[in-house]
Amino acid sequence: MRLSRSSSIFAAIFLVAATVPGLAQSVNPAASSAAPIPDIVTLMHQVLENQNQVDKIRENYACRDARQVEKLDKGGRVKKTSTSVYQISFFGGHQIQRLIEEDGQPLSAKDQEKEDDRIRKQVEKYEKEQQSGKEAERREKDEVTIQNFLEADRFLNPRRERIEGHDVIAFDFEANPAFKPKSLTQKLAQALVGTIWIDAQAHEVVRLNARFAKNLKVGWGLMASVHRGTAVAFEQTLVHNEVWLPTYEEVHVSARALFFGVNQNETNRYSDYQRFRVQSSSKLFPPKSN
Repeated sequence: MRLSRSSSIFAAIFLVAATVPGLAQSVNPAASSAAPIPDIVTLMHQVLENQNQVDKIRENYACRDARQVEKLDKGGRVKKTSTSVYQISFFGGHQIQRLIEEDGQPLSAKDQEKEDDRIRKQVEKYEKEQQSGKEAERREKDEVTIQNFLEADRFLNPRRERIEGHDVIAFDFEANPAFKPKSLTQKLAQALVGTIWIDAQAHEVVRLNARFAKNLKVGWGLMASVHRGTAVAFEQTLVHNEVWLPTYEEVHVSARALFFGVNQNETNRYSDYQRFRVQSSSKLFPPKSN
């Protein structure tokens, strides 16, 4: 599972999950099995190896994302709320987000045409990355991946739990003090603490809970800084007994980039999953009936 939507550092933060108290209620540790717990590093490698196959299956699906963003003042009070709706599809491990509604109003025909053109260019860019072989290089440079966690963190307290009827392996992670990060993504991974839940049979991350345990500075703090406590809640569900797909994200981000500060909450609710087809000609076709 890749933990970023784009090469932006803040987009990477938004897909890194953190604990939200209400989500913990669906976990049932009392139902844990006495079966042996698999080696965590081996399990993480299995998830990593499974990613390409999962990406291909996800390309068959589209869904609806109802998004709410709350801008906060310095005291944490909401000063502005906005809503939007996106059509989500997947291509080559990327999430394609087509805006279809803002603050309860559908886009005008002109704005929809601009959005369609943006999506077309985005898919063409991803296609070129695949064909040139540069996708893996860009991913390693710009995205927080499972491999980053294997290098930068250590894993603690492995146990069996159940989430919505599924047996999962849960374990905590924290910074590996012996590891010296060399890249920004490695620094991001090492700054995080939290918990991961994995479906050991499907080799898929069901939930990833994490938060920044310390302030993270980019360019010695001159370019950007991410404040301690920045957090996101991220969950997936099994769709059509075929693939795990996102259902919910809840983000709190407190950061500064150059002269601009960011202090906001964002909630994403994914629903209405349907089978979807993407062709190499960059045309996105409507959902087909199951």
